[in-house]
Amino acid sequence: MSKLEQVSTLISDLTPQERAQILAQIMEMMNVTELGIRHTPGVCGGRARIRDTRIPVWIIVEAKNTGASDLDILHDFPSLSAEDITNALRYYQGHQAEIEQDLKEQEVEKL
Repeated sequence: MSKLEQVSTLISDLTPQERAQILAQIMEMMNVTELGIRHTPGVCGGRARIRDTRIPVWIIVEAKNTGASDLDILHDFPSLSAEDITNALRYYQGHQAEIEQDLKEQEVEKL
């Protein structure tokens, strides 16, 4: 079994949150920047959102936390690319407190 096959097997056994952490680590190793995340007053309440959409980062994080795959997210949000999801999760890793607060605020609004 090749190293890539071994890694694929190990990754498939991880939780979505653990996969996001691995992805963030790989991206840091590759020196990828947080492209495509915007904060615009009056758009999505000024929360972090994906490039020129009205899709906030917290929605992607919430979807991943509830077990959605990247393919599920791409199906639900056809205007997004795989890179957008990667950028959103990378942003979350670097700004966890901000996005966790967004998630808490959304939970309160649902009540």
